[in-house]
Parts: sequence; structure tokens; C-alpha cells
Amino acid sequence: MLHDWSQAAVEHSRTRASHASLSLDDIDEENSEDETYEEAERISGCWRVGLCIGYIVPTWGHLTLANVGKSWAAGALALWHCYLFVASSMLIFVNCSTALLRFYTDWFAGNSSFHSDSPYATSLHFLGAFARSCILLSVTSDLLRFAYLLCKDAWRADAFEAYRRLVVQDSKKELDEGEFYTHSWSVCLTRAQQSWDVMFQCLLHVSLNLVPMALLMQSPIEIVSYRLICKICLGIGVTHILAFYLLWLFGELSLKLRAFLSAWRAARGLKTPQSRTSTRDTGSIWMSPQDLQFSSTSAERRSICLLCCTIFHWLEFLLPVLVGTMVLILGFAFHRTSLLIIGGVMALLVAILMVLNFCLFDGAMEGDECTPTWMYKCFPHPEILQAWGEKWCCLGFHAQKRQRYHSAMMLFVSASVFGAFHFPTLAITCMSLLCYMFLRMLWMHVEGQLGWLFAFLESIVNNTALACLLILTASKHGLKDFAVFVLLSFMRQFGYQRAISAGERVRVASTIILGTVHMLFVVLVCVALRSFWEEQAWSAFGTPMNATTFVSIPAEPAYDPSLPSQLPLCLVRFPYGHPPASKVKPPVLSLVDFALMVSLTYESADRAEEGCVHYFPGQWHIEARPDDARVEPWVDWVRFLMFTSQDNYTTVIAVRGTVTFVDVLQDVSLWLVPALMETMNMFGPDINSGSWGKSIATLSELIPTAHSAEENTFKSVLVATEFMMRKYPERTFYLAGHSLGGGIARLVELELPWPEKLLTITFASPGVHYAVRVLFGQLPESRLQQLEQDDQGSLNVKPVNDVISLIDAETGNTLLSPCHGRAWQCHSIFKILGGLFSVCGSMTHANLTVPCGWTPATACRSGQ
Repeated sequence: MLHDWSQAAVEHSRTRASHASLSLDDIDEENSEDETYEEAERISGCWRVGLCIGYIVPTWGHLTLANVGKSWAAGALALWHCYLFVASSMLIFVNCSTALLRFYTDWFAGNSSFHSDSPYATSLHFLGAFARSCILLSVTSDLLRFAYLLCKDAWRADAFEAYRRLVVQDSKKELDEGEFYTHSWSVCLTRAQQSWDVMFQCLLHVSLNLVPMALLMQSPIEIVSYRLICKICLGIGVTHILAFYLLWLFGELSLKLRAFLSAWRAARGLKTPQSRTSTRDTGSIWMSPQDLQFSSTSAERRSICLLCCTIFHWLEFLLPVLVGTMVLILGFAFHRTSLLIIGGVMALLVAILMVLNFCLFDGAMEGDECTPTWMYKCFPHPEILQAWGEKWCCLGFHAQKRQRYHSAMMLFVSASVFGAFHFPTLAITCMSLLCYMFLRMLWMHVEGQLGWLFAFLESIVNNTALACLLILTASKHGLKDFAVFVLLSFMRQFGYQRAISAGERVRVASTIILGTVHMLFVVLVCVALRSFWEEQAWSAFGTPMNATTFVSIPAEPAYDPSLPSQLPLCLVRFPYGHPPASKVKPPVLSLVDFALMVSLTYESADRAEEGCVHYFPGQWHIEARPDDARVEPWVDWVRFLMFTSQDNYTTVIAVRGTVTFVDVLQDVSLWLVPALMETMNMFGPDINSGSWGKSIATLSELIPTAHSAEENTFKSVLVATEFMMRKYPERTFYLAGHSLGGGIARLVELELPWPEKLLTITFASPGVHYAVRVLFGQLPESRLQQLEQDDQGSLNVKPVNDVISLIDAETGNTLLSPCHGRAWQCHSIFKILGGLFSVCGSMTHANLTVPCGWTPATACRSGQ
């Protein structure tokens, strides 16, 4: 009503202005002619009141959809909506990445992976992980596409127009064309559709605006914490992305079924067939064929972007041949027969497919010479069903080539990795699947108008094989795992979803990024499998130890005027344990003592014993791990040593850092989410700090089929620590570690019950702020906050220029140590010891000698 009154006020003011521009004679003439009309307009006194109100609120008549984009309020709301959807997209991306990693760490850690005598069992479990990864990757890239489309929809003048039209079922033309905003709202919306639109707009603004605002307004009185507010906002954002995607999915399925029924009747001759339009055009993985329009206008000829995109398009077209040739060359260079075979087969298959595509079979799909005569008895017009399949199921040759492109490239890279690391059964499995894809693509050239029938049969065979594979390789929650992936397969329409142009480049870019992450995990797990049982022969003392040249470390460092006389780094001391009734002042431990113990964890068992005797003669010994504190050998990934003082009142449990690729895999398992958030901060909004980062870390494992297994990370250290603390309650315990070992030591400290807390001293270790939320996200928020406070009992020595210690947020105490070198050099425990020696000397050691070469002052002389 206000809108009508304000519109009337605007029209009344325009009428008065037009009257003012007339002459007196014209006014008299109009007054005489329109006297009856004016009397009719004045009969309502209420309308005069409404006209006055319309003049008071004239903006109602001026603010329309045509200029709503100029409103700062609309822009602020759209910006908030985009931020929420981007944060939700990052949560989806993080969940997909963690799930991909868990699939392959489960394959690595499972007994059937590397303890089975049958290589076929290993191949079967790899195929299960690969199939799960491909399905999840496909669905995730589609969700990220619709998150982008929702951000785009938020900036429309008619906010969320596409989303609302899907809700009220007014987007049939957009669904048919695969693109939004090609048509406007229908002028014949029913009253029910209009009511649904209004109610859904209210739901949108309540969920996206009012709920976050109400929660934020009460946060100062702490009824709801900021973290819970961020979790609720992320849940709202993910819910809308899923709803948008599912609305499009079900709308497309509805049209697909209707089109199929119509095509079926037309193919059976029950209705007049329509003319078929050919769809055989070249395409790219980045865009559909109809989007590839190259003209030669002057603007396009001087466009650098067009030139770069054209070059990239041809590189994408030739990439399989180039990669196959590169693997072939690497096989020649490193004398790997497996790489020669894999690279040669790949290059040959792709070259044959390209030649046949351009020369021999061009136009074969358009003909019907391959269609048997009996088919015409059942389907007089089979080309109609084929046209339906090409439009709605991507059954065309080039559409199938684009759809299978990423899977084929991932299979080829996996086969190359397996061939390089001598896993012949896995390499043969991947190449067999590649050959199957190749033969299927060749068969598409000769199947004629029966492509829809062969695709239907292929779908039955593929999905039956996939179901059996998922059942055979399921985890301990097999039924739930199977149900989740059946749902994901349905969301991708069992591999026959239609290619749509809306947001296609975002989908392809997401697929490439996730595919790269996927391949990195495959390479890492493959290398870890190969090196799992290899013994490390490296030693800081050399071989044999009696031939090692040692350098004496002075008790006090050389005078340096640029440094203060006393550094906190040099003054920190930790007491030994002692009997309760003893009145003798116990000795103390320094940071050098802990660093030397940690350095011995990188040695073999025998060499660690010799090093302990050398560094701590008559003071410390290495205690054997109790049998009651052991876990299965294939679960015990962590290497640690227990140093106990001679009076048995002090024990230091030192955890080794990263040495092997198994350690790298463990690093990635524990700190993947913080590393991903740090990386995304470089390209998008800052979500790593504050409550947003904590919420994303807590919700980083929403996919029910992939959870981080604590027993594959630090269970062995935790079990040994708990056992020793229960067995020897009179002892004083310390945890120590370097790099990965330092992070594990801090996680073990937080996992221990509260009465048994102990001090943890680490060197160049990553933070555990978000890693704790990834591992223990199922705990209540109060317990997570308590864990953050418990980490204040740790001390981390951070070398200058170190990168690893920057991963994850730091919640404990830190001390900087000097280091002159590159990032990878400063991370070494021996460089850290050298830095301590340079500014603090040997601290509590009277006659400390170390192997030469740790610091410039202890450099080995010529001949040593």
C-alpha cells in the first residue's frame, strides 16, 4: 500500500509539473474539458491522505530493481553473503582433501595393503581408494561450482534470482539450456508460486542475515561463543550450497526423464519425430563445444588473453601425448623398463585416438550403417534416442572425452608412479583401466545410433562392479561407507550427468586442483610404501664412531657485542627428579641437554646407546620400551627413545622428527588442514585466524567414511608415556621432540589426563592449535578450550628463518634461537644445536664434545 501511495505521489508531482509548463489558454481548455474527470478523482478523501503519505515517503517510488544495485546496503549484504559462501566452499574443499588423504593412509596402514602375500589384494584396495577419490572429487567440484554460482547470484539486483526460481519451479528454460539468467521471470506465475517466493526470500534473509546478526549481538554477554557462531554460519552456508545444487539436480533429472519419455515415444514411432541437430564439435576441458567460438575481428586479433587461452587449449589437447613422451624419455634416461612400456603405451594410445578421430572415423556417428536392421523394427527412429543421450547424458564422443579426461590422466600418473617404484601389479591395473577407456572411446565411433543402448549397458556393468568394489574394500563401518558413496554416485548421476556451461570453468579448475592434491597423496603413499621397511644408515657420528672427529664446545660463548649479556634462551633450566625426603639440591637440565637427546633419536639403536654414553657419561641411559607398552609393529610409525637418569628419578621421552617418507606421510596426516588454510590465505580471505579457522578445523572431517586414526599417528608414544607414568609415579617426566616429533610430543601432552600433565620441550615443531581441533573435534567446546590452555605447559624453540614452525597457530611458549642459513638448513636439529652453542655455549655441560661441522666455529678442518 505504501508503494502504491508513493507511486501516486510521484505521478501527481509529474502531472503538476506538466501543467506548469502549459499556457493559460491550454489550462482553461483542459479545465473545461476534464472537469467531470477531476470530480471523479476527488470523491475519495482517503486517497488524499494516502497522497500526502506518499509525499512523505517518496523513496518507495524511486527504489526499484533497476537501481537497487546502487544501494550501499544491498552491496554490503551481497559482500557478506559472498564471504560466507567462500568460507563454506573452503570448508567443503578441506573436507574433500582430508578424505582423499584418509583413503590412501587407510590403504597404507591396512594389513592387506603391504602385509598381504597377494598382490591382487593390494591392487583391489588401491582401486577401492581410487574409485572413492574420483567419486568424491567429482561431487566436490560440482559443489564448488554451485558455491560460485550462489556468490554470483547474491550480487544480482533481484538477489538470489536463480536460487528462488529453482525453488518455485520457474527455471525450466534455464535447466534445458544449462545456463542461468538467459530468461526473466515468467509473467504467469501462480499465486502459490508467488507465495513460495516471498516465503523463501524471508527464509533466505532470516538465515543469512538475521540469525548471524542476532548471534553476534548477544556474543558480548557470552551466551553463545564466537566459535559456535562461526560453526552455525558455516552450517548455513553449506546447507544453502547443497540445497542449490540439489534443486538443480532434481530439476534436471525431471527434465531428463520427461525428455527420455518423449524421445522413447518418438523413436517407437508413436509421435512425429523432430529434426535432430548434430552435436559433434571439438571441445575443451575448460568449456563446452558451443562456447568455443573463434572469430577474426580486430579486437580478438590483438587480444593477448585470447592468444594465451588458445595456446593453453592446444597444450591441454596435446598434454596426454606430451606426458607419455616425457615418461618414455625418463624411462630411457633412468633405465626403467616399466616406464618405457607405460610411456610408450600411453603415447601410442593417444596418438591412435587422435589420428582415428581426425582421419578415419570422422562423421561415423552421424550415419546409421552400423545400426542393425532388427533395431528398426523396435525403434524406427533410433537417432532420436541417440540425440537425447548426447544432449542429456554426454554420450557424444567429444563430451565423453572431456568427461573421462581427468580420470585417465590420474590413472596414467598413478601407473607411472607405480612403475617407477617397482609395483608392477598396480601399474598393470592402472594401464588396464586406461586401455579399457581407450577401447570404449574407439567403440563410440562404430556404435552408430546405438550409443544410448551401449551406454546403458556400460552403466549397469560399471555400477555393479563399483558396488562390489566398495563392499569388498569397505572399512569397519562398511554399510555406512557403501551408503555414502551410493548417495555420492547418485549426485553425479552415476557418471552420466549432463555438461552445463554455468560455472563450468570453476568446476574444471576445482577438478584440476583437487586432482593435483590427489596425485600428490598417491605419490607420497607409494614412496612411503617402498621405504617403509628400509633401515636408515645415516649417522651424525660417522662410521665407525671411534673414527669421528669431535670438537670441544666451550662453557661460555665468544663475546658478541651485538647480543645482550644474558639471553632467556640461555637461562632456562628444568629440575631433575629427586626423592621426596632428599634435602640435596638436584641438578638441572638445559635446552642443550634436551636437544642432544632429541638428536640421538635420529641414530640407529646401537649408535644411540653409544651417543648417550658420549654425551652423558654416567648420568643417563636409554631405557628399553616395556613390552606392555608396545603396539602392533605396523601401527607403530613413531620412533622415540626414553632417557632415564642414573638415579631413576627423571625420564625424558624424546620423539624423532621427519626422516623417512613415512614420517612425511604422518606430517601430512596431522597438519594437512592447517597447511591448507595457510595456503588458502594467500589467495582468498583470511580464515586461518580467529574463530573461523577454529570452526573449519573442528568441522574438517564431516565425511563419515574418512576419519584420522589416532593409532596411526602417536598411539605408541601415548601408550608408553601413560604406562611409564603409572608404573613410576615418583619420577619426573619430560616430553621432547624435534619437528614432527615435537608436534607429536605436544599432542601426547594434551591427550594425557589432567592430573598427569608434564612439561614438553620441542625444537622447530609446528603449532597444534588447529591440529588439536582436527583430531579431537568431537569433544565439547569447553574441553577444546581447556586443551588450548594445557598447551601453555610446552616450550618451543623456534629457529630464525624456519618454515615448519610457522605451520599452525602457536598456543604454547616460544623462544627464538639464532640461525644463519636457508629455511631447510635452519630446521635441522644440528643447526639448532649450533645456534645454541654460538650464543649460550654448552650450558650445563663441563666437557662437551660434538662431531665437527655443526657450526662454523666447529667446522671440520681439511683432512678431517
